[in-house]
Amino acid sequence: MSIGNGLLIVEDEGVVALDLRTSLESLGYRVLGVCANADDAVRSAEALRPDLVLMDIHLDGDVPGTEAARVIRERFQIPSIFLTAYAEEDMLRNAESSAPYGYLLKPYQLRELNASVRMGLARRRAEREEERQRRRLRMAVEAARLGVWEWSGVEGRMEWEREFPDAFPFASAGGEALGLPGLAEAEAMELSRELEVCQVLQRTVRVGRDGVGRWVELCGRNFAAKGEPARWVGVARDVTEAHLNAASLRQASVVFQASAEGILVLDHLRRIVSANESFYRLTGLSAESALGRDPDECLHVEPHDEGFYRRLEGERRFWQGEVLCRRRNETFPCWQHASVVRDAEGKVSHYVLAISDISAIRAAEAHIHFLAYHDQLTGLGNRHFLQVELEKEIARAKRRNECIALLFIDLDGFKSVNDDWGHEAGDALLVEVAERLRQHVRAEDVVVRLGGDEFLVVAPGLERGDACGVMVRRLLAMLARPVALSVGVCTVSASIGVAFFPDSGGEPADLLHAADRAMYEAKRAGKNEFRLAGNGAAAS
Repeated sequence: MSIGNGLLIVEDEGVVALDLRTSLESLGYRVLGVCANADDAVRSAEALRPDLVLMDIHLDGDVPGTEAARVIRERFQIPSIFLTAYAEEDMLRNAESSAPYGYLLKPYQLRELNASVRMGLARRRAEREEERQRRRLRMAVEAARLGVWEWSGVEGRMEWEREFPDAFPFASAGGEALGLPGLAEAEAMELSRELEVCQVLQRTVRVGRDGVGRWVELCGRNFAAKGEPARWVGVARDVTEAHLNAASLRQASVVFQASAEGILVLDHLRRIVSANESFYRLTGLSAESALGRDPDECLHVEPHDEGFYRRLEGERRFWQGEVLCRRRNETFPCWQHASVVRDAEGKVSHYVLAISDISAIRAAEAHIHFLAYHDQLTGLGNRHFLQVELEKEIARAKRRNECIALLFIDLDGFKSVNDDWGHEAGDALLVEVAERLRQHVRAEDVVVRLGGDEFLVVAPGLERGDACGVMVRRLLAMLARPVALSVGVCTVSASIGVAFFPDSGGEPADLLHAADRAMYEAKRAGKNEFRLAGNGAAAS
């Protein structure tokens, strides 16, 4: 395979380094260089800029690989995977300081090396994308001249991000109320009360000293879970000009046309009177199909209700949030800003909407979430997914006074397949077992691969009795059917242990332990059997 990512090998034994390079290149990786000591490793990392360093710990010279990896990480943000024959406590402690992506003990198998490097490069790509998004956010914050703040209900004070002092110079780390110099005490108290009880904040306050007043708009959201102390994250911006003078659309004409955001100007009846090129590009609409129409008709999947506009025209004056928009024959998520423009008499004359396509962000979040909660070989949920789903099912069962069955499935004879036909055949067998389980459980059941040849089925509403026995026997029969692999046909069976909520325990760990114990009873009974937790014999 062609990965297009570069590796640097740091190994002081020439034969080992050559073998490692040959192995990696045979797997399709690009080896940019090989060096044998820490100084050369740092110089090569600076010159070649590899994506990943494969670092031996014992190197030529006085400087160990752990120190070289730390320097490379700090100077060039390039991570390492340690390849070493040693794992003493002091060595592990030194290795931790460089935040490595992995630690492989020699001798290792080629498939272990491939897996570690591949996952390391995947993590590296994800981190680069995350850093790119962070840079974009930093540039956007600086361009928008925003101040970033956090407020904790525990400390009861506002903390200001000091990374952008030029963008938002009005915050203070001193003793002023909420870090805003000149904020009136009464207004500070009212703002604090709002932060303690509300979920969304949109508020403009007056700050400043020595007779020079500025108006600052605070926007934020409470991200605390229910029952926890408030934890706000938000932004602030100087809106003095907008507060003292009705914002003129003419003054923003250059920004309007040059903005990467799609911008709409609506009249007081919410009909589109103007749109920039970015809007037409984002939505696929033309001027003929957009002008004169309400955006709820041609853009928004779910229209804004009247209450939204009343709040916008009242105290809020500004809103931002995620909305679902139309584009030809598809929908896409957008981050939308909405604001009101008033005339000299204070009446609403226009609305301004700005939208940004956030499809890529949502897709990246979904992909990262999938990787965190699913087994990469079979696509089934993993141990983290099991914890989440089992806690959710237990909570639902408690509300409905229902039962849950947890089936612990361990394959009989899987080790022989691995030993006789190789790990690729074993992986293919696991994929087939996963697919059979998907097809033969109920629609409401959840199938998880715990690891190795161990699988779990969470079966809500399945009680101890005939229904359970029928389902488990069906799974045993299905898993015992021959499996056609590329190297031949193999047959394995399974041992299944079944635990029940609430009889076997009220917590996920208790249920898992009981099901595991029951599975081992099934194995001791001769395999291709099942046992119920708390019952030594299979159900009749």
